Amino acid sequence: MHAKPIDHLGQDELVPAPATATLLGMAMPRDYRVIDDQPGEATAKGEAPLAALRRHVAEHTSNGVLTPGDDALAWMGVEIPGHGARKFIVRAWRSRNGETYLSVREEAPREAIDGGSGEVLKALGLDQRGYPTDCDSLR
Repeated sequence: MHAKPIDHLGQDELVPAPATATLLGMAMPRDYRVIDDQPGEATAKGEAPLAALRRHVAEHTSNGVLTPGDDALAWMGVEIPGHGARKFIVRAWRSRNGETYLSVREEAPREAIDGGSGEVLKALGLDQRGYPTDCDSLR
């Protein structure tokens, strides 16, 4: 598949960087550079608008749940092609000086306490969510 010429891009569509430029396997937009790369987490910086980053992440990932904001976007439970069942958290945000950041972090695997029986939580006086049993909601 050939990349579209830059003059044929749709609204908020970004040109992907070369295939070797990725954040934990997710394609980065062109003109973004990695500023932090640690095991299980990487961050890149550039100048694309958040709407364009939203589209870019949607095109290069699957199954994430998006939490939008005015100056930030966050996706939980994202799957990146080629990583099997591993899940990631993807965040995009805009700084005051107009730069935008894109980060990818691997989600820690979730494990049920006591095989899911909940006995430890009950002994601690907590409900299945890990909140005190006498608490109806968080404030």
